[in-house]
Amino acid sequence: MTRILLSLLTLMCFLALPSNVHAQNPSCGVDEEDIRSACILSLLDKEIALINNARWRDQSYRDLISALLGRGQVDDAIALFDKFTSEDTLSMAIRAVGMALPHSIEDEAQIKMTLDLLTERAQNIAHKGSQEVALTYVAVAAANAALSDYANQTARKIETQYMRNKAYQEIAETLSGAGSADKAFLTLQNIEDHAFRNKAYAISAKALNKHGLVKQAVLATEQIDDPYIKANTLLAIMLNTPKTDKE
Repeated sequence: MTRILLSLLTLMCFLALPSNVHAQNPSCGVDEEDIRSACILSLLDKEIALINNARWRDQSYRDLISALLGRGQVDDAIALFDKFTSEDTLSMAIRAVGMALPHSIEDEAQIKMTLDLLTERAQNIAHKGSQEVALTYVAVAAANAALSDYANQTARKIETQYMRNKAYQEIAETLSGAGSADKAFLTLQNIEDHAFRNKAYAISAKALNKHGLVKQAVLATEQIDDPYIKANTLLAIMLNTPKTDKE
């Protein structure tokens, strides 16, 4: 069963899979590419549903989501969310969809609408830990799409302080890696725990330096008041400074 499923997934990777096409021939014996592709999707859905092991079944749906996202089929990927039995795997699927948005959708309004949907699905996760992880993934996805305000608003929905601070840290790291120093610094100011904030500034400083923004990286270290963390961050900047500053 597993080998058959993997073979089908491999075959699907070489087919263009248009959205919203419903197969009419379950044998997949037609020549038209659009019908054949939709038929394979239908076969995959049936085969995966027959997998008795819940963990393997969830993983197979997650792999199918990755294949769909590779073709920009965001709506089809989201439609599989209801198939998951594991909330942890569902949160990973939410992450996969969120991170694919900038590559799949050009319209900012549509990206926000999809993020709204992902946020709703994340908040509906019953297990609090998995829910907050999923919300963190949505927040980081928003930052990856250059929507820092949306990212911070999502992070504020996280109840546990540690997880909320971690979300802010990951948002800032993502923004820093994209060269958005000012937005990263604004995000870091939301971190409530002093020690956590020091470490988060250090992480952002290294990300900014890697992006070639050496001056902004050093500026980030000025917000660190722990001598050990500050010294090690400055040392990392000195040892890994690019040849040119992109500022």
